[in-house]
Amino acid sequence: MQAKATLATSRWVLRATAQVRRQLEGGGRVDEVTVPAPPAPSLRSWRSARVAARLTTRNCLVRSLVRQAWLAAAGEQRDIVIGVRRSPEFGAHAWLDGDEIPLEDAFEELLRLPSR
Repeated sequence: MQAKATLATSRWVLRATAQVRRQLEGGGRVDEVTVPAPPAPSLRSWRSARVAARLTTRNCLVRSLVRQAWLAAAGEQRDIVIGVRRSPEFGAHAWLDGDEIPLEDAFEELLRLPSR
């Protein structure tokens, strides 16, 4: 039973990641991106799915949008935070509020996307 849930979750991550990526690459606004509804969430299946998410994209915004949808379905509302770092060199990053960001990667918050 757990293997089926893990497989369903991994398939959903692959499908959701591809859909989110297509919307963003097509010029979609980040606050209007839609993520397909996930299967019934379980902590164990999500651990396996996180591996799938990391393997399918290095894009932190896409991963954050997919994770936010999964957690919302599990009853955990978390905002996406988008920030920039200006020095020592410019960089941008997206993460879920509450995620640990290393101190050396301190980012200034630019935008917050509430859970939907």
